Amino acid sequence: MADIKFYCRVKSVCGDSDADIDKHQHPRLVYTEAVVKETLRLYPIGPILLRKAENEIKLRLLQTVKYACEETNKKGGVAILKLGLSNYYIITDPEDNLTVANGTLQKHFVYQFASNWLGDGLITSSGETWKRHRKLLNPAFSQQMLNIYTAVFNRKSRNLISAIEIEMKSGPVLIDTVFREMALNTLLSTAFGIEEEDSDFNKKYIHAVDVILALLTRRFQNPLLHYPFFYKLSALKKKEEEVIETILTASKKIIKNKREALNKERSNENGYATERKFKTMLDLLLKDSDGDALTDEEIRDEVDTLILAGSDTSSQLTLVVVMVLGSYPEIQDKVYQEVASVCGVSDTDVEKHQHPRLVYTEAVLKETLRLYPTVAVVLRKPENEIKLKNYTIPANSNCVLGIYGLNRHPVWGPDAHTFRPERWLEPGGVPDDPNAFAGFSVGKRNCIGKTYALISTKIILAHLVRRYKVTADISKIEFKMDVIMTPSDNCYVEFELRNGTTT
Repeated sequence: MADIKFYCRVKSVCGDSDADIDKHQHPRLVYTEAVVKETLRLYPIGPILLRKAENEIKLRLLQTVKYACEETNKKGGVAILKLGLSNYYIITDPEDNLTVANGTLQKHFVYQFASNWLGDGLITSSGETWKRHRKLLNPAFSQQMLNIYTAVFNRKSRNLISAIEIEMKSGPVLIDTVFREMALNTLLSTAFGIEEEDSDFNKKYIHAVDVILALLTRRFQNPLLHYPFFYKLSALKKKEEEVIETILTASKKIIKNKREALNKERSNENGYATERKFKTMLDLLLKDSDGDALTDEEIRDEVDTLILAGSDTSSQLTLVVVMVLGSYPEIQDKVYQEVASVCGVSDTDVEKHQHPRLVYTEAVLKETLRLYPTVAVVLRKPENEIKLKNYTIPANSNCVLGIYGLNRHPVWGPDAHTFRPERWLEPGGVPDDPNAFAGFSVGKRNCIGKTYALISTKIILAHLVRRYKVTADISKIEFKMDVIMTPSDNCYVEFELRNGTTT
């Protein structure tokens, strides 16, 4: 009703045509001004000068998500939460979660907040556009490609060891930065097939992504800024444009470098075509041999999307699992014993036939994703009504797939909140319904790079635990929600050389 009243007041002053709002009209929009002032009173958008204050906002957002998911679990897996003027259906029941996830491929309008950055990439697109892009990119993450990437994972893991070697001389290592740079370099080498070792380039790109994610989070929390008209008037919009320009420059550089490399590979010195043995993700994006070729804008959208999904989320998984290993020495020792048994203790590559045998290590990764999901919630907007087990969700409703609550649902048993990787290896240790675990989202729109993430992280951990004992305390780390769920504090880890290893 409030939006109808708002519209009627504007129409009475300015009409309903697409005419300019004249200087004598806007002073008469008194109700509109009252809405703006009331929104600014409850949701101030002025710049927050203290980083600590900004972190408090993000902490509260995650606390709200946790509370909503926990209460939904208590109420049977479906609940309604009122946010601003809108109702949101929170779903944590495994079966109902899958029903909603597969019942609509339409993303919630909030994902359009990132459209100036990610365009119609896999994260933000819907319907036929999403299906087309997903089909085109699937081959880049096939098992054959992942086997080829194994050599890169090993090489980048050694580079990470070298970076840690330098940092640990000064005491505990702040692992956030080194892990994120390593993840970005790994993605550029594998999915894009280019080597970018420019540290300044990486730092600028990572910083720009941090800023844009923070801006998106703040816009989501302010209902007034959901309207493009008001967002364009805010300081956040100007900052967004500056940051997106930085990101665009970086992604264009990546595409330009790849185009130049492809041109060199397509012909040898005699001018004959060169046959490539495999195609990376960027090869597939740049292909021009048939009608499925993407436009330059679509290519840029997917490059930015894959960098966010492939490096930011992967680095967060690696960071959190290392913090977990440092907090549970007995679990770390079991991982080390398994790695030593399967891969040996020397600094050799982890081969493609070895990482599948690191079953306990994989259980640790899955348990980490269960309790510390990178994506705590997913939003959907069903076009048609959806029938759940005990409820019918009306069409065009706001739906929240509560990943955080799903992964801690009562079907996980009385120790659902306990970190216990052994559950993944015990008969009956995990729920019969595989959809009770959504470490990589759920349904048809699950993460395209989930196997990539598991293999790359297992190889990184194998190199780390063979060389170091790590010490950390994850119980002292608070998490925040900056679109993705990340530690709000600096994550310091002590690295101690194992007996028999040398610097």
